[in-house]
Amino acid sequence: MKNFRRIISVLCAAAMLLSLCACAKREKYDAVFITDVGDIYDRSYNSAVWDGVRSYAADYGVNCKYYRPSQRGAKYFFKAIKKAINHGAKAIVCHGDEFCDAVIKAAERWDDVKFIIIDCEEKNLPSNVLAVGYSTLDAGYLAGYASVSNGFQRLGFQGSNPSDDYVNYCFGFIQGAERAAEDLMLEVMSVEIKVNFLKTDENEDDVEARAKSWFSTGTQAIFACGTKTFATVASVAERNVGSWVIGADTDKSYVSDSVLTSAEKSVSMSIYRALAEVKDGSFKGGRSVTYGIADDGVRLDLQRSLFSLFTQSDYDAIIERVKADPSMVSSLVTADDAKNIVLGDDQELSSIFSLNHVLIFTN
Repeated sequence: MKNFRRIISVLCAAAMLLSLCACAKREKYDAVFITDVGDIYDRSYNSAVWDGVRSYAADYGVNCKYYRPSQRGAKYFFKAIKKAINHGAKAIVCHGDEFCDAVIKAAERWDDVKFIIIDCEEKNLPSNVLAVGYSTLDAGYLAGYASVSNGFQRLGFQGSNPSDDYVNYCFGFIQGAERAAEDLMLEVMSVEIKVNFLKTDENEDDVEARAKSWFSTGTQAIFACGTKTFATVASVAERNVGSWVIGADTDKSYVSDSVLTSAEKSVSMSIYRALAEVKDGSFKGGRSVTYGIADDGVRLDLQRSLFSLFTQSDYDAIIERVKADPSMVSSLVTADDAKNIVLGDDQELSSIFSLNHVLIFTN
């Protein structure tokens, strides 16, 4: 009887061991997203990246997971990456320039793992790292074109700082407005765009005061770039009937009924595309790619926009025109020149554009 009990005990222990092994196998993940320290469902970058990872995993029948670092910093990001690799990750996705150091260090240590990083400005990348960026110039162009096509001729742009992304949003916005005014055959210099980037001694109180002033003097919509800047302008627009705000980077329609549209980066799509390339063996690292209108890398989502005149067919038409002739959107100047110009006066800013319909005012 004792021997029988021993045999049963051994068999139970073996069964438990096999079960643990099976669980360990199930915990291996093909694709892993390392979030920032925010919530995965932040309705911003974390959500957008995770949607892309999950869609890829569902379509290709593989496992995926996300890890949230305990705190910010390259040390903690690297720990999260190491944990993902220990669980069998073949591809790791991260977002933001703050991840660059940790990703490069990990890529050099585990050269058989592929890394995809969004919005990383590092130029010298290991061969297993792909940096994905987006043409905010193109995204801004669509926002400007749609705004004027919707009947708005008094516009504004507020940026929290003159970063490359925000400057290009602004430059694209101006060019898109000019093109729409030309297509509509509006009168010469009939569209006004007020432009402002926060100075180092300014804060969100200045953003609020400026938005109030602009709306009270006829500005119909303000393109606001920067998390706090957007939230402030949206709040002001809510309190001013007939005033609108335009968001940047990701969908902002959930924030307020005053959100006209969002100039979005197609983050989910680009993550899906990169992971699919890892899966089919066509992945090429050691480089940066920038997706724009031509690659469906930026967009306006008309279903979540509140245009009254600008239609889906209008949107589809301008997309096809730009794809056929990418020179319609021009970078015009270098990023360093642009930063100097946008912090100058309106004559300097106007001088770099060949404008017939748009007047620019810096404030």
